[in-house]
Amino acid sequence: MFDVQFDKVTKLSKDFEPFRQLWITSSDWLRWYESWMNDALVDVDAEKVDKNVNESYKTIHKCVKVFAGIPGECSNSSS
Repeated sequence: MFDVQFDKVTKLSKDFEPFRQLWITSSDWLRWYESWMNDALVDVDAEKVDKNVNESYKTIHKCVKVFAGIPGECSNSSS
C-alpha cells in the first residue's frame, strides 16, 4: 500500500489555488469579452459586466500579490 501524506496534498492544493483562480478568471474574461464585443448591445447587461469586471479585478489583484512573493520568473524588476 502507498503511504499518502495528506498534509502535503492539502498544502499543494492551497499553494495551487491562486493559479487556479487566475486560470478560471482568464477563461471567464475571454468568454465575456467575446460576448461583449459580438452580442447586440441591448443584450449586454451593464450591471453584470460591472460585477464581472470588479470581481475579476479583485481576483487578479490578489493573484499579483501572491505571485510577487514567489521567487523566480515572475518579477517586476527589469534586467
